Amino acid sequence: MESYNLDPAHYFILPGYTWDAMLKYTNVRFDLLTDIDMVMFVERGIRGGLSQCSNKYARVNNQYESSYDSSQPSSYLMYYDVNNLYGWAMCEPLPYAEFRWVENVEGFDIMSVPSDSDIGYILEVDLEYPRHLHDDHADLPFCPTRERPPGNRNKKLLATLYDKSRYVTYYRNLQQCVRHGLRVTKIYRALQFAQSPWLRAYIELNTERRTRASNEFERNLYKLMNNAVFGKTMENVRNYVDVRLVTRWDGRYGAEALIAKPNFHSRSVFDENLMAIELRKLEVQFNKPIYWHSPRVFAQHIDNRHHIIVAFVLSRVRTHLNDIGLPQVVIIAHYDSTTRKISSRGLMKPLDESPLLDTHR
Repeated sequence: MESYNLDPAHYFILPGYTWDAMLKYTNVRFDLLTDIDMVMFVERGIRGGLSQCSNKYARVNNQYESSYDSSQPSSYLMYYDVNNLYGWAMCEPLPYAEFRWVENVEGFDIMSVPSDSDIGYILEVDLEYPRHLHDDHADLPFCPTRERPPGNRNKKLLATLYDKSRYVTYYRNLQQCVRHGLRVTKIYRALQFAQSPWLRAYIELNTERRTRASNEFERNLYKLMNNAVFGKTMENVRNYVDVRLVTRWDGRYGAEALIAKPNFHSRSVFDENLMAIELRKLEVQFNKPIYWHSPRVFAQHIDNRHHIIVAFVLSRVRTHLNDIGLPQVVIIAHYDSTTRKISSRGLMKPLDESPLLDTHR
C-alpha cells in the first residue's frame, strides 16, 4: 500500500499486482496490434532462453591445483553470472506504439540505426554464417533456433552454425551478429515501432528499495516485483483455457450441457457434487501488447540476455584474457550465466584488478 498505492487484497498473486503497479507508475499507453500479419510475425520471434552443454568435459591445469603440470599450458574454469540481468534488459529501450511495416527494405541499412534510437525494428532476414567463423563461434553460436534435434520428437532451442533462413530478430541483436562476421544476405520484412526506456524508472524504483531492504523477505519481494513484470510479458493468450466448475448434472449450465458442446475438452470429477469442465476456446482475443513477450521485449530478456553474455564472452574475456593463443571453450551456457574454460598464464590478477569483468560499465 505505502510503496505503490495499490491494495494487494484485490489481487490473487503478485505478478498481477506488479503489472498494475508498473502501469500506474509509468503511465505508459500501449498500442495493440490490430494487423494479424504483425501478430504472427511477432510470434515467430518467440524462442525461449538458451540453455545448453557445449562441451562435455574440461580439465584445468593451474598453479592452484594439486595436479598442476608446469610443462603444460595453464587453464582455468570460470563461472560468470550477470547481476540483475532481467533488470538491465527492462531498462533498455522498449516498444510501445506506432507499429507499421517498413515499405522499402531493399536499401535498409541496419548498422546505421543507433542502439538507443527512438525508432526500433524487428526484421526477418536470411543470414549467412561464414565457415571461417565456425571454429571461433562453435561453443556459443549466434541466432539460436527452435528445431527438432536428430532422433527427438520435441523442438528444442538449438544454437547452430547453419545459415539462417527467414530469421526474425530485433535490430540490436542483428547488429551484434554483423559486427562479429555474420552476413545479412536478404531482408524480407521490417516492422518499425516507437521505443523508449519507459520502464526504467519502475525497475530502478524496485532495485533501490531492494538495496535498502532490511530483511530477506523485502529483498525477495522487490526482486520479484521486477522479475514478475518480465513473467507477465510472456503470457500467451493462445494458451488461455476456459474452465467451468459445476455442481449439478442437468440444466442450461450443468455438466451435461457443457459436455455436449463441440468445444468440450475434458473433465475432472472432484466428488459427486463438484466437477471441473475444460472447454476449448472458440476465439482468441489479442488484447495484450504481445510484442512485450516476442521478440523485442521477450528478446530483450532472452535474446538480449544472450546478447550481453555473448558480448561479455567475446569482447571482454576472449580478447583480454586469452593471452597464450589457446582456444577457450564455453562449457555451459544458461540464461544469465555461463561456465567457460580459460587458457591464460595468470587469471587471478585480472579478476582482482581489471575493470574488464565489471559489466556495469
